[in-house]
Amino acid sequence: MTHSSSGLKRYIILGSSVLIQMILGSIYAWSTIAQALQTDRGFNSFQTQLIFGTVIFVFSFTLILGGKMFRTYGPKITVSLAALLFLAGYSLGGLSAGFIQNLLSIGLIMGMSIGLGYACPLSTGVAWFPNHKGFITGISVFGFGAGSIFANWFLTRALQAGTPVSSLLMGMGIAGGLVILLSAQVLDLPHTYAATVSRNALPVAPRFLVKNTTFWRLAIGMAAGTFPGLIIIGRVGSIALDNGFGTSIYSSIPVMALTFVALGNATGRLFWGWLNDILQEKTIVLSLILTSVTSFFLITPGTEPWVFLTLIYASGFLFGGSLVLYAANTARFFGNGSLATVYPYIFVFYGIAALVGPTIGGRLYDLGGSNTPGLTLAGLIPLLGLLAIQISQRNDSDNLATEGAS
Repeated sequence: MTHSSSGLKRYIILGSSVLIQMILGSIYAWSTIAQALQTDRGFNSFQTQLIFGTVIFVFSFTLILGGKMFRTYGPKITVSLAALLFLAGYSLGGLSAGFIQNLLSIGLIMGMSIGLGYACPLSTGVAWFPNHKGFITGISVFGFGAGSIFANWFLTRALQAGTPVSSLLMGMGIAGGLVILLSAQVLDLPHTYAATVSRNALPVAPRFLVKNTTFWRLAIGMAAGTFPGLIIIGRVGSIALDNGFGTSIYSSIPVMALTFVALGNATGRLFWGWLNDILQEKTIVLSLILTSVTSFFLITPGTEPWVFLTLIYASGFLFGGSLVLYAANTARFFGNGSLATVYPYIFVFYGIAALVGPTIGGRLYDLGGSNTPGLTLAGLIPLLGLLAIQISQRNDSDNLATEGAS
């Protein structure tokens, strides 16, 4: 292969990788789908948020399997399987009106699809641009976050046109699955990749991580930092109504809020990656504090529309940043190869937050008819996480001082 054809090939692969990420990332437009499920199928808030939480929970665990399949079978086969699962998950959800069937089809099968497909485009893009790892990672995760912007635009207009949720889910499954499947066929790895993996992605025993306090600080930070965003993303339309934006004069605000949180999710991944290069682990403390403050401010009723939309944007901005910060700091503390070996275990705590946060938020809303309890919890969790991190760091410092004195 000539140099020019090789150069063109890597840009085609990068474009396909971003497109795959955008389709997979459409799950973050869940708030729109949840409202349709409540209207058309009579699901309550707890049920819709349990489905969403299950998707992310299964995604986080399947990511470990996706990494192993990527290293064994390569990106083309792994992402092709993800495409078939994507098609099956949404299509079966469209055909099945019952809650349990939707929990299994969308929650379980879609979660597996995202878990298998997420790591492959990211790793493949980085493999073709080894001297621009940060930039390529930023583009890839930006695509995952930005996918919900376009998905929300499409879903909103389709529902306004009277499209039944069953037809909508089937259409998303078939169209999205085929796009992923076709895009997967161009994915390939450079010939030098195998040697790079053998040097940088050495296996890490889980028992080593269990005893490592740095691992636990990153894991706690991941769970505490993403918990509020998961509650808000799953219920952003409902939160807008709670803030008084349900009247005809403000009827566009709930739809705009979905776009703003998605835009924040996408841009936050770029900004916080850049800021982390400057402040390093200090960004974790800053992001947890800002996440807590933003969640508490969203409780205030009667805010101006621009203030509300700014807070919604900030929620997505901080949520997206968390998914970059903990990856970057994992590489900093455990080495570059740890993104394939250590980070998947930290990512599991994002899945745990996804299963717990949205479901509790949905249940609290069903019980009280308000998002205030859920947002209060969203404000408290980052502070509790920060407290746990600070205590752990202080204990480590005391132990080092004791060892030095002895």
